[in-house]
Amino acid sequence: MSSSPKQVAYLVSHPIQYQAPFLRYLAREADFELTTFFLSDFSTRLHRDRGFDAELKWDVPLLEGYRSVTLSAAPEVVWNRPFPRRELGARLLNGGFDALWIHGWAQLAQLWTLLRAGQKKIPVLLRGESVPAARSLLRRSVLRKLLGRAQAFLPIGRRNRAFYRSLGFEEGALHDVPYAVDNDFFRLRSREAAKTREELRSELDLQPGRPVLLFASKLIARKRPEDLLTAHASLRRNHPGLDPYLLIVGEGPLRGALESRARCTSRGDVRFLGFQNQSRLPALYDLADVFVLPSRFETWGLVLNEAMNAACPVVASEGVGAVPDLVVPGVTGYSYPAGDTDRLTELLADLLGDEPRRLRMGQAALRQVARLGFAEGHRGLAEALEQVA
Repeated sequence: MSSSPKQVAYLVSHPIQYQAPFLRYLAREADFELTTFFLSDFSTRLHRDRGFDAELKWDVPLLEGYRSVTLSAAPEVVWNRPFPRRELGARLLNGGFDALWIHGWAQLAQLWTLLRAGQKKIPVLLRGESVPAARSLLRRSVLRKLLGRAQAFLPIGRRNRAFYRSLGFEEGALHDVPYAVDNDFFRLRSREAAKTREELRSELDLQPGRPVLLFASKLIARKRPEDLLTAHASLRRNHPGLDPYLLIVGEGPLRGALESRARCTSRGDVRFLGFQNQSRLPALYDLADVFVLPSRFETWGLVLNEAMNAACPVVASEGVGAVPDLVVPGVTGYSYPAGDTDRLTELLADLLGDEPRRLRMGQAALRQVARLGFAEGHRGLAEALEQVA
């Protein structure tokens, strides 16, 4: 007689548009039963995103297709906000779960649950986004002792894996659950969008034949969108035959300054499209010839996964955490030192000047991102559960 499936609790701050499809996948495919616990449900409603500096509501389902419980209706989750200790204890720690999966450790609720789970002898799987960084010996020791309360770790990629190794955790405790988007959604939507690509070009007033550079993220200092404006102006000045458009998707506190700068340095070939929801993005990725993410720092950068699913080559700064996993130099795209706009200009000129090669790189990007999918995440979770059992 087969044993009943393991019962696993998953604790995360709030419904996240990137995670919901993975949770639905696990509900269908996993050989364990997962119950997700949210500390807040603010993201399911119209809410103000401080990074985008705008009110938004996601147009993809965040709560459908999997079992979930919302522990609090707080307007948002911040690290020191009071949290429902009694409910956390009753539902997660005394709820009969065989294991507890915690996403992140930057909030008091997550840390409290991690510590209490150890006292209750409940195995913990820990998934976070940290990358190796310069830390004092004391801070490293405290972090090692705190995270060491978990029995297994779920690296999202190579740099995150290196973080756990830098703290001395053994290889056998690391089980890859890579950061991924819904590859099927973005791939299929992008293919469908290709049928009406010229209509979108006309809607955006883009002349036929001219290449398109795309940026899609929050317009904040850490993302360095001004570097892309600098590189675009340099391309027009030093490589006049390329003549690319630049589409900037997103909102944020820098938008006004960026628009003012673009009016002074461009000839009307920079388009600010504002915030675009999930269902709209695949058409923009399909339209793009090159996707660029110039951020000073990203723990990952899931927008690269999205763009690559549209067979779009990418150029990203070395500060982007996904680069070692997704960017194969000269094959799927390029990376460069963050802030080096001269190098960024060179790489963009190289890609825009060779269309056949650019198309080959786009297909390679599609194959590369397919290696990071929900099936790989499921496998890593199952291995971690098997270890802690």
